[in-house]
Amino acid sequence: MARLLFIQFAVTTSPLFDYIGAPSSILTVLFFLVSMSFIGFYVADVSRRYILFSCVIFSIFIFFAIYWGDFKLGFYPIYFIQSLIIFSSLSFLGVKLFARYMFFYMFLIVFFSVLSSIYFLLGGGPLFSILNTDGRINNMYLLSFSNSNNGFLIRPSGSFDEAGALSFHLCMILAFRRMTGQNNKFDLPVLFMGFVTLSLAHLVFSFMYFLSLIKNIKSFFQYLFIFFIVVSSSLFFLKDTSIGSYAQSRMTINEDGSLRGDSRSGLISNAFSKIDSSILFAGIDSKCMTSYSDCVRKYGAMGENPISPLIFMGVILSLPYYMFLIILVTFPRGTGNKIIGLSIALLFMQRPYFYHIGYTMWVALLLIYLFGKHRVSNQN
Repeated sequence: MARLLFIQFAVTTSPLFDYIGAPSSILTVLFFLVSMSFIGFYVADVSRRYILFSCVIFSIFIFFAIYWGDFKLGFYPIYFIQSLIIFSSLSFLGVKLFARYMFFYMFLIVFFSVLSSIYFLLGGGPLFSILNTDGRINNMYLLSFSNSNNGFLIRPSGSFDEAGALSFHLCMILAFRRMTGQNNKFDLPVLFMGFVTLSLAHLVFSFMYFLSLIKNIKSFFQYLFIFFIVVSSSLFFLKDTSIGSYAQSRMTINEDGSLRGDSRSGLISNAFSKIDSSILFAGIDSKCMTSYSDCVRKYGAMGENPISPLIFMGVILSLPYYMFLIILVTFPRGTGNKIIGLSIALLFMQRPYFYHIGYTMWVALLLIYLFGKHRVSNQN
């Protein structure tokens, strides 16, 4: 089951399969049927509370699918339900196995991304191009996709549709390994390789990750010194290069006080402008969940911020997302784990994909770990 969920993640999060005519939505349904068949025949240890919770979620979405007259909305939470049931059926050994697969996979992806960035800097061009589902061109540079090319630098995205997604999933596996005590000396090099994405969220997560490692005043200054030396030396040696110039430009303060690399302020502002009593029950439009491109054409871009779930889904469907954020900052035990929980919450505030393919897998995994038998198994 751990292998099946890992394979599903690797396949459904790649824009390549959508491009060749195997949509992630169809693949998700197929994987769902296969995984439920495995559980039905071979797994008996699935908690009733997770099955009940899944039935409640599915029933609510069916109700809103009927309300909006949008059949696709009924299938919206399938990946979340599947992930929740699979992780609840696994022992802690199975969870560790899944985390091991994910870590090795993300290590390869980010390592290939670094090689691809070097390949581009040396003059290498795209080997082939595909279209993302949002219409953006995604070029393959040696061993990594990238849809961001400013002429002298790419932001590699590995096997994902954009660099921010690579950074998100890399941060998530490192955070989970840290929370479950599986982190080791290889985690920090992998974390620093993630800076190749030039993601501001990656910088914030990295700082908080270092804070989570602090056990006393001595270790605080040790890790703070290491973080300062690595970041400052990188900026110094790269200051006269195209990489350094681009990185500095993303952290430049505009005349209006905004950060130049900030792509969320405008989205939040547009989302705020749509808040009124009429959208609180069922959201502004089901298309904002089932066909985001249509939503953008009609209402403008307002996704990828912590307000968008409320706008898109209304109070009832978005409540689990906001409860999840609260759980992340309150339930983890220990100062280090609480910092990691907060860093995960910040990642999901930037990418509030509670039910989305790939992302909701992390939601289910964390919920099972924080509430289920795996936390007890880990302590023992």
